Amino acid sequence: MLSIIGFSTNQTQLIGNGAMGNPVSAFDADLTTFVALTASGGGGVPNQSVLSLIAQTAITRKYQSATLKVRWGVPVNSGFVVANPTTVKLSYGILGVTGALTSIATLAQNVTQATITSSVALSTTQNLSQLVVSGLVSVTSAQSVGSVELDIYEAWVEVIE
Repeated sequence: MLSIIGFSTNQTQLIGNGAMGNPVSAFDADLTTFVALTASGGGGVPNQSVLSLIAQTAITRKYQSATLKVRWGVPVNSGFVVANPTTVKLSYGILGVTGALTSIATLAQNVTQATITSSVALSTTQNLSQLVVSGLVSVTSAQSVGSVELDIYEAWVEVIE
């Protein structure tokens, strides 16, 4: 039996000119809507937008497999002139485990990504109710120009029981 587990908002964080659309669009079961996380250069301060989602599981039985899926894209990531190794990060991990996020994707400055669905096989011992997906766009204070946008369309887990 296939079960689909959705997500809800766990935490949002905006720093400087970081901005975010409606976080609910990242888990509304509609693959055409998305939440945009944006930041741009300027202001002499770090600019950042972070969205963390947590799985809303009702699976209490043992399962055979679980696959995390995240539909996302980076339509804008341009104009940066000062070296900035990472502007976009998409990762997952276990709630409450500090520093334990695993990368789904990391994009350097001036690199875009067409909309795709990334898949990650999860451990069958994973407590799915503790699963977190995190999206981040970040622009350092040294950047006076440039902008970046991470669109998260949907996050879900497919569980085979």
